[in-house]
This record gives sequence, C-alpha cells and structure tokens, in this order.
Amino acid sequence: MYTRAICTVFLLLSGAANTVAAADNRDYFALHYSAITYEDTSLGESLEFKPTALVARMGSFINRYLAIEARLGFGFSDDAITTSGNSTLLGAYSGNIGYDIKNLFAVYAVGNLSVTDRLDLYGLLGYSSVDADISFGLTTAKYGVSSLSGNDTENGLSYGFGAAIEIMKNRSLNIEYMSYLDKDQFTLGGVNLGVLFNY
Repeated sequence: MYTRAICTVFLLLSGAANTVAAADNRDYFALHYSAITYEDTSLGESLEFKPTALVARMGSFINRYLAIEARLGFGFSDDAITTSGNSTLLGAYSGNIGYDIKNLFAVYAVGNLSVTDRLDLYGLLGYSSVDADISFGLTTAKYGVSSLSGNDTENGLSYGFGAAIEIMKNRSLNIEYMSYLDKDQFTLGGVNLGVLFNY
C-alpha cells in the first residue's frame, strides 16, 4: 500500500520532466542526521531499536523535476533493549539484544516539485543496502545461556519523501522520512534532518 502511494507521488512529481530546459540543471550535496527505527518481529513479538546514523547525499538533476541520487551512511550510535518472551525457536527467553548499523548505501530516482521559490517537495524511489551488527545475550529454555553476535546485510526496495526550505542562496534545511527496508519480519526507516547545498 505505502509503496504504491510513493510510486504514484513520484510519477506525479516527475511527469512534466521533458518540458524543462537543461539550463535548470543543478547538482547537490547534503549531510543528514538520521534517527532510525528498526522493528523486528522474527521472535514472535515486536522488538524496536532506535539507532542513529550520519548520511551523505549526492545527486544531479536531469532537469527541474527529476534527479538521480546516491547515498552513503555510517552508524552514529547503536541501541540495545532488554526483552523476554516465548518463541517456537527458543522457548521462554530473557536478556539483551543490540542493533548497530555499520553502513548503508542507496540509489534513487528523485521526483521534485518547487512549491515556492524557497520550498521544494520531493519523493524518492530506489534501492538500498544496509549492513548491521546484531548481538544477543539471552537465557533460553531450550539452549540455556547464549551470548553471540553476528553481521547481517539486507537490501531491497527503498522509498521516501521530504522537503527542502531555502535559508540562503544555494543552502537549504532538509527534512524527510525514509523507508530503507520493508521486509516480512522487519522494517527499517527513519526521519532525517540536515543541510542541503546546491552547486
């Protein structure tokens, strides 16, 4: 449902692309602080983690309405929770689980709409890959005390939407919501806040 809505917004934003002259082309670079939410249901209950990341964006406008963008991000802070429950895999369990984003990479097509001279709205649709460390310190009915950690890389469809408000020439404040991954047993998304530079 959300993916279909994002696709619709993206098509509306980019629909008039061929009518704009090449003189409107601009490149841009942005730095974001990303407050991420990772939600996992693989143990039979919803576990929510709140890590953070620093994300760099670099893009180029094909015309006023359409841009191609790449992103590279690195984990800034991790998160750990204390949990307990009962699952088919582990039986009764209790302990700590940690989640730490190591890096993320993404590429997008960006549909852009200038609402006023100072306000742009945009939608993004593309592909992302997220690499993270996951650690467990659990006491379980089936396996006793277990302490382990591992690395996991996931990738897939990614989308989002945002706004850029110009505060001075070629400088804008930027806020956006991103869904980096949306899988059957987990989702990873968040709110990004940063500064965007046009050049």
